[in-house]
Amino acid sequence: MGSKSSLEELHTRVKSELTVITKLLELARNKQGFIIANEIEEIERVNQEENETLVQLEELGYERQAHVIDVCKAQQLKVTEKLGDLIPQLADIQERESLASLRSELLSLYDQLSECSSLNGELLAQSASISQKLFKRFTHADQQRKNSSYSRFSKKSTSVSSSTPSFHHQG
Repeated sequence: MGSKSSLEELHTRVKSELTVITKLLELARNKQGFIIANEIEEIERVNQEENETLVQLEELGYERQAHVIDVCKAQQLKVTEKLGDLIPQLADIQERESLASLRSELLSLYDQLSECSSLNGELLAQSASISQKLFKRFTHADQQRKNSSYSRFSKKSTSVSSSTPSFHHQG
């Protein structure tokens, strides 16, 4: 009976982990739109929420590992903290299939999250590069405008002094 409740707890933890990683994936996907729209405040807000969610996910991962160990001990299996190593050791076929399905879903979400995070990183890098180029172009154009104004001022003062009629005093 202890092993059954350990397995139920393990199922509960993995399902909680699936919920949290799904939330994290949604946040990462939402962030893409904010990156593209260059909405800095929203990106910062999502980053904060992602960090909080990552802490939850990490805690759930540790809890899952502890429950895997509990199941191993309760069923007198080779002790492991990895769900993937536990599954083939389980005697109950339904339990193996159920946990294998949850694990597969979990791995799929982690893969999707990894791809989405990579894309977000690339988008942020491109956005920063474009911003840097625009800044350089703007400052270069501004510097040219200032230089041009100084040149014109210089030429005007020169041309004004050379075209000023001379008054000769005939005395």
